[in-house]
Amino acid sequence: MTGGAVGRLILVGLAGCSIGLASAAHAAGRDSEQLGAWLVGEGGRVAPGGDVRCDPDGTAPKADEIPERSHKRLQDIISACTGVIDGRRSSSADAGLALRIRAIAYYRLGEFDRAVADETAALKTDMGRSHTETAHVLQDRALVYLAQGDYRGAIADYTAVLQADAGLKTIEVARLLQNRGVAYRHIGETDKAMADFKDAMALNPNNPENAEILIDLASVHDSRHETDAAITAYSAALARRPGDVRGWIGRAYAERDKGDRVAAEADARKAIQIDPNSAAAHKLVAELLIASGHAESAVEDTERALKSNPKDADALKFRADAALASGDRDTAIADYGQAVALNPNLISAFNNRGVAYLGKGDYPHAIADFTTVIGLDAGQVSAWTNRGLARETLGDDANAIADFSQSLQLDPNIVEALRQRAFLEERGGLHAAAADDYGRAVAIDPSNEEALRGKGFAELSLNRYDAAVADLSAAVALNPKDAAAYHFRAMAYAGRNDAKLALADYASWRRLDPNAPPETETRAKVTFAPNPPRH
Repeated sequence: MTGGAVGRLILVGLAGCSIGLASAAHAAGRDSEQLGAWLVGEGGRVAPGGDVRCDPDGTAPKADEIPERSHKRLQDIISACTGVIDGRRSSSADAGLALRIRAIAYYRLGEFDRAVADETAALKTDMGRSHTETAHVLQDRALVYLAQGDYRGAIADYTAVLQADAGLKTIEVARLLQNRGVAYRHIGETDKAMADFKDAMALNPNNPENAEILIDLASVHDSRHETDAAITAYSAALARRPGDVRGWIGRAYAERDKGDRVAAEADARKAIQIDPNSAAAHKLVAELLIASGHAESAVEDTERALKSNPKDADALKFRADAALASGDRDTAIADYGQAVALNPNLISAFNNRGVAYLGKGDYPHAIADFTTVIGLDAGQVSAWTNRGLARETLGDDANAIADFSQSLQLDPNIVEALRQRAFLEERGGLHAAAADDYGRAVAIDPSNEEALRGKGFAELSLNRYDAAVADLSAAVALNPKDAAAYHFRAMAYAGRNDAKLALADYASWRRLDPNAPPETETRAKVTFAPNPPRH
């Protein structure tokens, strides 16, 4: 699946940290007042009831009680914990708990390497002597690994916890399986991911929280292009939790991939009803409107997405797509430029800007953009075809043919690449090769008038008049106003000495094309036509 599947995988956030820290505080034998005293250091004391709270039952501050917005408070926590870790009087248990609290602060600041280092160091303190405490530290570290994209590290830690006798509750085991499934999904081990998600749901089949797992399961089906199965899983998730925006958006993307644009737009708009600020839903609606030929209507949704985040490269790209579809190439080029500045790997923006440049006749810039796409992903068939078109227009036939050939190597059924390569082969005098390529194009798309006309001309060039007449007659049947087809068929008729039919086609040519030569000239062509052997 393409396009901006934002939020389609769920990262279960820091519940493991909360559980782990609570156990760590009890193991250290600290009450809330003593724990509050720990959080005193160079940064000053972080008072209970403030950004970090010590609960009356003696638990440590939970991860979700350390606000992401409070950078200064996080720095205070780090300073206070560092004082405990470095303090000569601190016990190993004290240092272990401080390391874990500091790890959460580092996590919140996005300093994942430091968070991992602290969790790893905590395992070497007295906390590492208890199976239960070790399990909690590993859970915490696994979540950090997930956040930083070290999915194999996360899998190793989750597996170690699941294999240990840590006395975990069923709900904790389900969450571990879910998160490990997410990690497996990211490294492409989809069978293992699906097994973990299914095992997680089996532990508590009636748990409303299974909606999240179903969405994860649906995303795996998406990645395997199992569209119907994905839609089924998203629907099951929505039956459990109708207000889950991610479920509506996920199902909308799956429906789009299935080709059901109406259902996809309906689901995306349902997501917008639930969350009017859902950038993902607005972008999908915009994409669907552009694809269905309603580019002007798509602009409003792109603007709504950009209102949430003015630096959303995908939203800028969709706004550019809308402008391009409306014929405003300059605006499209400007928006594509902003999009690729924000995301230099946004292949579709480079490709579409190249198309815009191509439409403006700016072939060097078009070639540059298509070359960038190929550099990012040499498997992008459209970029090879588009660059071939630009090079063909500049008269660089050899390199254009090379581009069309590469496109066809990636996908032998690209009619445009076959047709354009055939045109250049014909222009270069390679009539047999041209006839073959046109023939392949017609076999794929029998209603392609230009391919039929081209094949007819190639057959004419090879003096295969009967084949030429058949192809050109098929072209005329598709488009009775195709002046060139009448012209070429007249030549084919003349070639086989069918003067009456040749003159009739020349007359049709003159009627449709004001630039055609006068009757006396065309009649002379028939009168003095050679008498070649019949084919």
